[in-house]
Amino acid sequence: MRITPSAIVGQTNLQPSRRLCTNTRPVRSQTKILIRSARFDRNTKAAPLNGSRRSISCTFAASPSWAQRKSIGRRTTRTAVARTKKRGTPQGSPLSPLLANLYFRRFLLAWRKHGHQDQLDAHIVNYADDFVICCRPGSSETAMVRMQTLMNRLGLEVNETKTRLARVPEDSVTFLGYTIGRFYGKGGQAFLGTRPFKKAVRRLLKQIHDRTTRQWYPDTPENTVAVINRILRGWCGYFDQGPVVETYNLIRQYVDRRLRHWLVQRTGARGRGFKRYSQEYLHETLGLYRLPRARADMPRAKA
Repeated sequence: MRITPSAIVGQTNLQPSRRLCTNTRPVRSQTKILIRSARFDRNTKAAPLNGSRRSISCTFAASPSWAQRKSIGRRTTRTAVARTKKRGTPQGSPLSPLLANLYFRRFLLAWRKHGHQDQLDAHIVNYADDFVICCRPGSSETAMVRMQTLMNRLGLEVNETKTRLARVPEDSVTFLGYTIGRFYGKGGQAFLGTRPFKKAVRRLLKQIHDRTTRQWYPDTPENTVAVINRILRGWCGYFDQGPVVETYNLIRQYVDRRLRHWLVQRTGARGRGFKRYSQEYLHETLGLYRLPRARADMPRAKA
């Protein structure tokens, strides 16, 4: 489980939106301390859910039947430990976030009803099985101990290798694809904000690369551009918080260069294709998606 910026402290919705709010106020000396907690162990034997209708889910958490595993899909794989012990949900199964929400709700209720949230001023933000605890300086160790105690009482196990204490903005942390930490504006003024995680950018570039390899030479340029447009629109629709224009420029240059290379190679020609496939041809004729040159949530009107 990962970390969240202090800008969203206090949001304890059971199913928060994946869109993060950007906090661009100047960094202060006193900042909140964040507890980074890792994903639940998928092979953990969780305590059955007591109650009327929620008790049915405990059988899926411990050992899904063969029919249930088959319905998930043939391409889903199970972890090595799960295959050896013959229990647990397959890796990437849609049951994993569902079960995480069911069991994590018990932890959220216990955290508030037992008074930990008010005593420590520690607020939990979670998405499926990823969560963070945002608290004041000096109370992070206590919050960590209480979190582990509640998890043990619920029969859940936290991955210790992915759990750590982090101080923002001194430490840069990652949560839901965003890097949260200290950044600097054009004037050199420091601010607490977000940026797309580098791995998320590399993952996007790899998708573009894999879609423009030689195995796709038989495909038409219009169909290839349509696939690339869906990838770019989805990625830019999510990663639109914080100073993302620089990242957009990098992606735009790579997509244009990669698409030109693919168009040249599929016809057996030579060169880089700058004259043959101009910017107008890529965007006007083929309809390649134009990445925004400014943040969509910033006011563009001049005072």
